[in-house]
Amino acid sequence: MAKPKEQSPQEKQKEVIFQYARKILHIRIDRLGDVLLSTPLIKAIKENWPDKTLDVMVTPYTAEVFKGCSYVDSVKIFSHKWGIMERLKFLNSLKDENYDVVIAHSPTTMSYLIAYFTKALHRIGYTYDTRPLTMKAVEYLLTDPIILNLQEMIRQEQKVPHEVEQSFLLADKMGIKVKNREICLDLDGPSKNFAANQFTKWHWDGKKDIFGIHISNKWLNLGWETSHLYRLVEELQKTWKGSCVVFTYGSQEMDVGREVEAHYATKNRNPHVACVWDASLREWAAIIKRCSYFISMDTGAVHVAASQKVPVIAIYNPVSYDLDSQQWAPWRVKHKKLCHKAPVKLTNEIIEAIQNLQTIY
Repeated sequence: MAKPKEQSPQEKQKEVIFQYARKILHIRIDRLGDVLLSTPLIKAIKENWPDKTLDVMVTPYTAEVFKGCSYVDSVKIFSHKWGIMERLKFLNSLKDENYDVVIAHSPTTMSYLIAYFTKALHRIGYTYDTRPLTMKAVEYLLTDPIILNLQEMIRQEQKVPHEVEQSFLLADKMGIKVKNREICLDLDGPSKNFAANQFTKWHWDGKKDIFGIHISNKWLNLGWETSHLYRLVEELQKTWKGSCVVFTYGSQEMDVGREVEAHYATKNRNPHVACVWDASLREWAAIIKRCSYFISMDTGAVHVAASQKVPVIAIYNPVSYDLDSQQWAPWRVKHKKLCHKAPVKLTNEIIEAIQNLQTIY
């Protein structure tokens, strides 16, 4: 009779997690795009361990991603605006939560510190070997660190794993399967009504071609000014007759956004151009969902559009293009990736990219 194969230490660890873990914390205290790209892993944790309590820790800005969410039991808030005393009080309170497993998904020292102060038996996370000091801290703060070498992959011309694919390494560490790999941002009734009312007000219902453009300060490099955004609109509407363009922007882009809005509200009034900024996350997503194509620099807007299955033209910084265009590409949606460059050339490439998407798909 064949002797049973002895389990490896890693397999034994996974078994322990399955059998004895009762309370799990997932930490993602960085940006909106990071949080959205974490949702396949978070859903998989709950699907694999439906009997366990799953909490997520996010910032006030990204908490709305999990509002009314069925696969999360509780949302914990961490604010980067807290002072030292507030942070220390918060860290000292974590041990009372009695977490068994903590996933430090944000590759930051603060995320690792939060995981450590929970005193959880299993503290899992990843970091990059380009951060030697952080690597040293991770060895102490986490029980199960994963070290990634993305720059070496680029040098070897290997495929860099997408941010979502990197999260699957964490899933494997816990011994869980990720079946549904779609990112998730569900729209509720009020957000859908908000978008419907906006499009009715603009008299855009029934329009075939609607282009969304997210205003970001990242546009204003390499010779770009707001006038070049207006030129991009002209080229879109010249190529697609009767099309509409909606600009979106957030509080960080208020100055640029207000300038664009004022441009179209005065003598340059164009009934087929509108701006949206004072909207909740889901209202913003509902506006984007109605777009035919969405154009954005490498920001969270790219991933909001991808969550709504809207084809994306994503534009990346030329300095970090090789890495960012792979790790932060629009996930599982039709898209084109471009490198940010001078206005005339990039405008032409955006038009061509949209035409290619229409032809291919």
